[in-house]
Amino acid sequence: MAKFAEAIDASPQTVNKFLAKKGYNEGAGSIVYERAYHLFEKYRVWKNEKKTAKRLKNEMNHPSGFDLNEPRKYGWFFTGWK
Repeated sequence: MAKFAEAIDASPQTVNKFLAKKGYNEGAGSIVYERAYHLFEKYRVWKNEKKTAKRLKNEMNHPSGFDLNEPRKYGWFFTGWK
């Protein structure tokens, strides 16, 4: 884990915290997500691999990419006047 953290210029604790996240879009706000994406994209290009069909579909459906903000877990809701 330490070598991967070093490769993406993040601390091992940050990587472990990111990996502990569960659910869709949970770790999207983490710097680990962005840096790992760029590392794996460079690796894909270096290996001269094509983009997968799923990735092409996502790029077509989300031309600006996915939202990288973590979803809000709490909020205020107005239920009416007393």
